[in-house]
Amino acid sequence: AYDLPPDRDILAEIAPLEDQLAALRAERIKGEAGKGAGQSYLDALSAAYQRGEVRGVPIALGEIAEVISEPCFEAGNLYGLLSSSGEGKTSLTIQLMVHALKKGHPACFLSYDQSSDQVLRQMVAQVHEIEARRQRDAKLMSDKEFETCVDFAQWISARPFEVLKRTEQSAPQLVGFARTFVKRKSNGKVPFIVVDHIGVVKPEDRRADEGTKAKGIGQILKAGAEMTDAAWLVLNQRNSFGMKRDNPRPISMDLFGGDPAKTPFDAIFYLYRFKKFLEERKAIASSDSDWKRIEKVFPSAVRNDGEDIAEIGAVKVRFGSPHIRERLIFEARLTRYRSETPPPAQTELLAMEQL
Repeated sequence: AYDLPPDRDILAEIAPLEDQLAALRAERIKGEAGKGAGQSYLDALSAAYQRGEVRGVPIALGEIAEVISEPCFEAGNLYGLLSSSGEGKTSLTIQLMVHALKKGHPACFLSYDQSSDQVLRQMVAQVHEIEARRQRDAKLMSDKEFETCVDFAQWISARPFEVLKRTEQSAPQLVGFARTFVKRKSNGKVPFIVVDHIGVVKPEDRRADEGTKAKGIGQILKAGAEMTDAAWLVLNQRNSFGMKRDNPRPISMDLFGGDPAKTPFDAIFYLYRFKKFLEERKAIASSDSDWKRIEKVFPSAVRNDGEDIAEIGAVKVRFGSPHIRERLIFEARLTRYRSETPPPAQTELLAMEQL
């Protein structure tokens, strides 16, 4: 770096050193003996008792908290979200980030797919019910809606939030971006770091099998979560094997890298939209046995063209049952999820209106 020729990029030269440092940090965090187990537990217990809550990022939907058996995305933890392409995992993630920002938490979206403009359109659709297609053509919006979009843009600009569009970065480089974000945007609340998605993160060894790649990436991101004292959520696109099963509900083998990839994660929950798979099965059904399988696997509410129901479940949970399943309703027009039953306050309001 000291003798760098004028045609060379200093950041490109330093990148390999950053990769090595991040890998070394991961090894040190993994191998540190630290203080005694009892003292460490008491320190954490005392801190939680004084705060009156777990240190973490609040979760927008109670169904997710129920499934992972945690009240929030805890600081220092690595979480995974598994679903197939087109099931709305990015939409759900954006909803989680908006909620975190509303509660004052910094949020950083390390995206390999969506630009900041695309993310903000979805946010406006979810929060203010102005569809993304209408935002792209201002002539389709009223003056009031246009002002609402402007107000939201000003609000988000004042929040500790960034969308960093990535291309071909490694896990250590992502940790480096996150560390820089946390240093600049730190405000005393637990940051929320999102990676979309693990399958496109550049592995340390391109020749390794998928399980080794996924586990290595996960270990570095877990170290990054502890190092930044942030809650990390890593999106995971399902592999093709699970899509071919008669019952396509996600299982751990559907992860990028399969079952071994679970190891570094503190919890992994899945998003499963029945209707998407039902329509695919119906399109290719050609015999009575095909239709019988469809009738057996898919809920009657979906078979009868009911609401677009999404199931939330878990493939890994550290501190609870991995067999809890909850349901959400997907509102495609606004690319957002809502609970099947409204919260108590809203239920009381509806009852009063009926009276």
